[in-house]
Amino acid sequence: MEYLILGLLMDKSMSIYEIRNIIGAHFSMFYSASTGSIQAGIKKLINMGAIEIREDSNGGRKKKTYSITACGREHFSEWINSEIYAEGNKNLSLLKFYFMGYSDPLKRRERVNRHLEYLMNSYSELQERYSRLTDGETALEGEDRFKFLTLKFGVDSTRHQIEWFENVLQEIKLEE
Repeated sequence: MEYLILGLLMDKSMSIYEIRNIIGAHFSMFYSASTGSIQAGIKKLINMGAIEIREDSNGGRKKKTYSITACGREHFSEWINSEIYAEGNKNLSLLKFYFMGYSDPLKRRERVNRHLEYLMNSYSELQERYSRLTDGETALEGEDRFKFLTLKFGVDSTRHQIEWFENVLQEIKLEE
């Protein structure tokens, strides 16, 4: 969570509300976060000196905005420049599938069908975002290029999952 928050704050200062909305809009396919986990991450980063807080009063209401510090930039830089490896890669749908042999055989096809529907809806959303970016004539450069490539990974990965679960569904149908 901490690196996700630091990465977002590399772009601009934000409130918890803004951080949560960006995570939901751009990272939901591979990362989920509750407000509580965001708050815990922010607290840890403040204690490390990686981010700072600014409170503004707007119409009597206080708004807390978080900004990355030089220490936070250094911490993020060390992480982003280290080796790429899966850090606790968790896929609960795959874990559930692993144990599906213990489930009610009559409901397996229904569960796989529902998961396929979810994947297809997700794929449509990702494809729509991808199309919006590729319709433009401006080439994406710098940090934006890697954000685009991550979106492409999501599109390709979801398409692969759909194909894989469709093949599994065919195997289940043959067993019935």
